[in-house]
Amino acid sequence: MPRRSKTNKEKSSSNLIIGVLFVVLVAGALYVAWQYMGEDSEEADNINVAETVTADNLNSDEISWQTYINKEEGYLVDYPIDWDIDSTLEVFMTRDYIADATGAKVKVEVMNVELGNTWQEQARAGLLTFGEKSTVGGVDVLQETVESDEGESFVDIISFPSSDDSKVVTMSLNCPKDGKSIHEHVFIGMVETFQFIGVEEEDVNENEEEKAETSANTYASDAHGYQFNLPNDWKEYVISDARVGLMPDALEPSEDYLGDITVSYRVNSDDLSIEEYYNGRHGIDYFTDAQGAIEDLNVSGLAAKKFNNVMGYTMSTIVIIPVTGGFIEINDNNNLHQGDGIFDQIVNSFSI
Repeated sequence: MPRRSKTNKEKSSSNLIIGVLFVVLVAGALYVAWQYMGEDSEEADNINVAETVTADNLNSDEISWQTYINKEEGYLVDYPIDWDIDSTLEVFMTRDYIADATGAKVKVEVMNVELGNTWQEQARAGLLTFGEKSTVGGVDVLQETVESDEGESFVDIISFPSSDDSKVVTMSLNCPKDGKSIHEHVFIGMVETFQFIGVEEEDVNENEEEKAETSANTYASDAHGYQFNLPNDWKEYVISDARVGLMPDALEPSEDYLGDITVSYRVNSDDLSIEEYYNGRHGIDYFTDAQGAIEDLNVSGLAAKKFNNVMGYTMSTIVIIPVTGGFIEINDNNNLHQGDGIFDQIVNSFSI
């Protein structure tokens, strides 16, 4: 008996079943491929995050710390283990966490509070502005934040005293504008770990001996009748009868470098006061240019003034001493010696 041929209805049903199976198989294959590609993408993202640690995703848990001890100044502070220290600039820790050539820098400076000053007054002498009261780690501080004119970087400065208010420490952060994480996790962490420590009696004796050895070098001006002491390993460079440069023995004067500290004589033929002479009348206005405090000093019985952080070609601190017929200006160029006592030594030893 001959076989019966399939009807059109039966053929359509078979084709439909085959089509559904094909669609299911293709959909399954696509789902598996999508899952596989997603896992690869997630792994790639994880690798990128692990390899790129920038200021935006820096986390304090990722930082390994070590302790720096400065016996001479009597303090210790923690800092990231992969930062560098430049001991010639007191303590200056740098590290390029940010993809920017300037990187991030933290400076630590310890100053003695001068007689008659509060720690706040001493701290403000080194601040660019007046500073605002704040609290870090439960400690009262003075704090200021200054952005560059171009807005590409910012400086955050925090000052606080020792327990007996005899010293004040100023810590400053300089980093690019996207350094929020460095500020939160590194700078504040360093401020919170800072501690003053006791100095061994032996170390104190050694320091006193060193100071005695460095105070025996005297410079005298025959033209204007004044003299002062400078460190034993320093020398003078006579620029003119009215000006002398002072510098370490290891340095040499040049056209661009006249000394770390310069001492100048200005003629005051009209017998003006410091306020009258330095108010812009002679092209000099330290009362406006001084970004820090203006202090009254007694130098060898003379009513002098100290202008802190005077803006000019560089930031300087200048002491003006009135003498017969003129003024003596002692200028700490670029504020190089505000923390080591050398500028104060020269000013305090001045006599006429």
